[in-house]
Amino acid sequence: MRRAKCRASAEEGGRSRRGLRGRWRAACLIAGCAMAVAGCSSSQAPKTTTKNTVVVTPGSSVPYNVADNARDDVKVGSCSRIADAWVLHGTVMNPTKSPASFEIVVDYVSQPNSTVLATTVVNVRAVAPGVTTAWSATGAKGQSAVACIVRQAQTT
Repeated sequence: MRRAKCRASAEEGGRSRRGLRGRWRAACLIAGCAMAVAGCSSSQAPKTTTKNTVVVTPGSSVPYNVADNARDDVKVGSCSRIADAWVLHGTVMNPTKSPASFEIVVDYVSQPNSTVLATTVVNVRAVAPGVTTAWSATGAKGQSAVACIVRQAQTT
């Protein structure tokens, strides 16, 4: 039944099934990115703490420990080109009852080919319990058509 529906759609629009699949994949990718960005709001103004940024050398890996996963504590804001580089803004909230530090890994991905152009690691240190802190990451200097994606986040 599903095949007949795809064939009918392809015949009606004059497009091949392969073209429709590619369009659906692109639409899902765009919708996923939009949902990630849309969920970024906070009732409190974020506080700033000590942070540093490390640009990862191509071909190197960033260690990850699933037990320290903090992806749900990280919210993504805007990804925009500023001067000659891409900047991703976001916040991280410490839900624990003691100070915590966070490591956030951001990939800068080409559009439409989804090739990782650069990776930046942001370290946000000593976030007080219950506090939301702003962070930003910069990368993919000199590139155009880039998406900023948080690959992983963990407590350190």
